[in-house]
Amino acid sequence: MIKSVRRADEHENLGMFGACVFVYLSSLFTICVILLCYIIAVYNGHVPLFLPMISDCGVYAPERYIFTIGLVLAAVFLFINSMFLYFFLSTITLGGRRDSDRVALVFSFISAAALSLLAAANELDGPEVHDAAAFTFFGFHLAFMIVTTIRLFCDSNSCRYISEHSLIIKTVIIILATIDTVICGVLIFKDSERTFIAITEWIAVFFISLFTFSFIFEFKHNEYFGMLYLKKKCNCV
Repeated sequence: MIKSVRRADEHENLGMFGACVFVYLSSLFTICVILLCYIIAVYNGHVPLFLPMISDCGVYAPERYIFTIGLVLAAVFLFINSMFLYFFLSTITLGGRRDSDRVALVFSFISAAALSLLAAANELDGPEVHDAAAFTFFGFHLAFMIVTTIRLFCDSNSCRYISEHSLIIKTVIIILATIDTVICGVLIFKDSERTFIAITEWIAVFFISLFTFSFIFEFKHNEYFGMLYLKKKCNCV
């Protein structure tokens, strides 16, 4: 929760953290977890070197434990990042809180919940649940990306200028991610070679992480959340 302070000289700032921290965590952590599971799975001979489905890298021990815990944490980081964006968009200079912001936050929550379920439901133990969670995660996160980008594009102004580079990067990512998702869906529907499906899956994860990382344009290094203030009891030095 962000607390406004009317008179800074009456309060003591105990600490705060930059919103960009969770941009780094939510974008890089997911990739690192998946790559670590992939390396361990290849080392143990559980998956081929080129190119397994991401879910195949979390089936057997020991990588399955890293896969489950890591992706659940990644889902939490992604949702926290979307919450920060929700607060960021609530500023008066961006038009205040909009219904589209709430919709985007709901999309993000469903996406994060699906990613957690995907991580917990092993591909072999519960393939139907796992596949449904995967489709839900990619679909709703793509919807979150679209709604968020439209909001930033429409409400950029002289008081709260949204970088053109940010909007261009986000738009390009969304277009490519949409094409990739459609291709993935067609390949799955036609029961194509798993390697081809795996390629589209890895690309989709890369686009999601890249899109999340692009919020560094908005948060930069001077946007802070979670400030904690206490009233000063005296004027002692």
